[in-house]
Amino acid sequence: MLWWFVLFAALTAAHAIVKSSWTWMLVSAIGFLPFVLYLHATPRFEGVLLVLIFHFIAACFLSAQKKRFAVILMLPSVVLVLRIAVLVKVG
Repeated sequence: MLWWFVLFAALTAAHAIVKSSWTWMLVSAIGFLPFVLYLHATPRFEGVLLVLIFHFIAACFLSAQKKRFAVILMLPSVVLVLRIAVLVKVG
């Protein structure tokens, strides 16, 4: 069920970066929130709240029209989701 939130967050983040819309990046952060809170509740993923904070910082960079920094700040989210997907697939 949480994967739908991840998909929603990824699509809205991509839309936010393409359109340089900080509001869509905030929507993406809200969509990513349930997944991050679920991971934060497990002891294996300490510090995962930083990924959510990166969404908010990326929104600030998008409001300043700095797409490159917003893209760089989204990379930890991509790495986290891919890591979880591999763990779920293997485990």
